[in-house]
Order: sequence, then C-alpha cells, then structure tokens
Amino acid sequence: MAQPFIEKTIAELILENPRYQPVFNGMQLNFEIERDLTLGEVCFVHGLNYRDVVHQLETSTREARLKGESDLAAYDIPQLIGYILFTHHDFADKEFPRLERLIAEAVGEGGGQPELLELQGEFHRLQDFFRRHMREEERYFFPFFMMISTDKDAPPLGGENMERLVKIMESEHTHVDQALDRIRQKTRDFHFPAQAEPRTQQLMEGLKFLEAELRRHARVEDHILFPKVMALEEERRGRGNPKASG
Repeated sequence: MAQPFIEKTIAELILENPRYQPVFNGMQLNFEIERDLTLGEVCFVHGLNYRDVVHQLETSTREARLKGESDLAAYDIPQLIGYILFTHHDFADKEFPRLERLIAEAVGEGGGQPELLELQGEFHRLQDFFRRHMREEERYFFPFFMMISTDKDAPPLGGENMERLVKIMESEHTHVDQALDRIRQKTRDFHFPAQAEPRTQQLMEGLKFLEAELRRHARVEDHILFPKVMALEEERRGRGNPKASG
C-alpha cells in the first residue's frame, strides 16, 4: 500500500516529484529545519489545511500533463479520448467535491448569505449536469468513437446519425457554458470584497479555475475530437480512403 502524503517528509515529496518544490516555496518553509518533517507535521506547525496543501500538490502535477490545443490537434482519436479522460474528467471528478466542500464552508462562514445560497444552488445544478455529461461520454460516446477508430470492419453509423450524436454533445457543452456564465454573474466575475472570509476567497479562485477548465474541455472536444470523428466516419462511408484511421 502506498505511503500517504501526510506521512512523507518534505524532502521525500520533493525527491518524488520536483514540481512540488514551488508549492513548498510558497509556504515559506525553513527547509534546513523542516525538510525532514512530515507533511502532516508541517501543516500542523504552520496551521495549514492538509486537504488544501494536497490539492496544490496534485494541481502542480496535473499542470505538467496539460497539452496545448495545437499539440492535441496532432493526436489521433484514441489518444484524444485518453487525454480527455485522464486530464479533464479526472480533474472534474476531484475538483467538484472539493469546491462543494468549500462552498458549504463559505455558506457557513457567511451566515447563510442569500447570494452564497444562490451560488450554492447554481453550483449543485452545474455539478449534477456535468457529472451526467461525463458518464454519458464514458459509457456511450467514447467507446463508440474508439470502436470506429480501431476496427476497420465496424459498420458505419451514417452521416446524419453521427451529426446528431455530435450535436447532442455540443448542446450539452452549450448548457455548461450557460451555467458557467450564471455563476460568473452571481460572483461578479469571481470577485468578493477584501473582507470576505478565507474560504469564500478560496472558493472564488477555485470557481474561476473550474470555469477555465470546463471551457477548455468543451473546446478540445468541439474543435478537435468531434471534427476528427466526423471526418473518420465520412472516410468509412467510402469518401476518400476507405481504410479507417485515427
């Protein structure tokens, strides 16, 4: 069983992943003294929230895996699906629960302010919809896309049917965009007064990052994955080279 973060020393964590170093630099640790303390001990000494620190460490690792959209354009369909699953979907599966916790804590700190309660409701609706969207992709769309890109004998779906599938997914992205617009409006572009409680400020940062990531997810699918799928299906119907490819 892997040793949990909380039991590893700062020196061990940096050796394991040098990208953690800037995170610890930002915590202004005294490395000469604290490098041999465990992460749990450092969090206790500095009054840090362990879950927040782990989130920063995981984010630093994830950012190293992100690819530019120009790079992704060279990926084939299976590579794109793998990338979407292990970056965008993995991020959403972890980040939504974290933000749900933060928004509940912000509501508590804010004494049940109406604007925070409205934001909480909007966030819950976005989370429910996007989770259904991901599961739909994982269960139905992505397996089908994988099949037609790897099995040259798989029967073609037909242009109109494929277009209908893609339009369903694009319409869901539009729904997500509209929900993100409402959240941005309710948070006044993710801005709260300087006297806002720490959890509220942290929540605003998280929501701003979530918006950027979900919109990026939609662009990767709408402008890179779906056009490749449509082009492949046309090819499979005999327009151009009949041999299927990614």
